[in-house]
Amino acid sequence: MSDCGEVSTSGAQRVTQAYRFALEPTAEQQAMLRSHCGAQRFAYNAGLARIRANLSQRHAEASYGIAEEQLTPPVGWSGYELRRWFNSVKDTLAPWWAENSKEAYSSGFAHLAAGLTNFRASKKGTAKAGRLVFPPSSTNTAGRASPSPPAQSVWWTPIPATSSCRGSE
Repeated sequence: MSDCGEVSTSGAQRVTQAYRFALEPTAEQQAMLRSHCGAQRFAYNAGLARIRANLSQRHAEASYGIAEEQLTPPVGWSGYELRRWFNSVKDTLAPWWAENSKEAYSSGFAHLAAGLTNFRASKKGTAKAGRLVFPPSSTNTAGRASPSPPAQSVWWTPIPATSSCRGSE
């Protein structure tokens, strides 16, 4: 009988194996990869600009003695709230948005939300990394020399356990 989908670990030794694949994209594929990376960077920077503008507005209002409850409402820092905001303004803010995967934008917002969460934790003294600064803008690093693998390399994380599906014996 087949035990397809089940992994037997009796007496087996677990081995972790990794593979490294080199991509050789065509010129068109390279352009799409760059476009998706640019979309992620755009989303991160657009969300960051919105949050900075809101914080600056609230700070200016507070400096004029406006009561807390009358200040401009704070904007959300979560990835979900950033995506929801982007979906409401994307046609005017980025009319080319449909040229890329929605996940490119989502990952930019997720990275920004993580950075903001870490910053907030550091302000409260609960961050593992210690004192952190407010997340900086994301920049294009394609032209910089880097000791890391070239842009065409991908590190693939393997699935920890595998099984083989054979028919009835």
